[in-house]
Amino acid sequence: MSKNQKICVVCGRPFDCPPSDKTVTCSKECSRINRSRTHKGKSNKWTDESRQKLRDLGQTDNLKIGTDAAKKSPESGRFETNINAIDWHLISPEGKHYYFHSLNFWLRENCRELFCIEPDSREFLNARSGLSGAKRAMLGGRYGCTTYKGWRVIPTEEDIKKIEK
Repeated sequence: MSKNQKICVVCGRPFDCPPSDKTVTCSKECSRINRSRTHKGKSNKWTDESRQKLRDLGQTDNLKIGTDAAKKSPESGRFETNINAIDWHLISPEGKHYYFHSLNFWLRENCRELFCIEPDSREFLNARSGLSGAKRAMLGGRYGCTTYKGWRVIPTEEDIKKIEK
């Protein structure tokens, strides 16, 4: 038996597996059998009573304070300064250029006029997803189209630096 082989705990056959891997079975069938053996008598099901107890607890005071603070924070709330915001350069189907820092913030401010959709609606999420996908494709992602309903994404300096790394 080589250094990279283990013995299956179900059928006893040797199988290739790095020593650091926690796999103990040689196949899916043996894995299924092993799981059925090791999980006998264990239940992960919640009772209606335990669900109701948790529901009755509600949000803790600490969590309520933290949630409100996070929504108001310029780094984590719905602001252009959100920590996850990145620079964007879009060209509309009419050829107008838009430069901004946060897609969510910009889209929320302009979605009615430019896309004829309501903020935070399903269509809003579709537009955000479509534009994000176009940017991913433009940066060399494996799938997708570099446009969304005629809107084109142009690489920013930040994007070019990421590509060069």
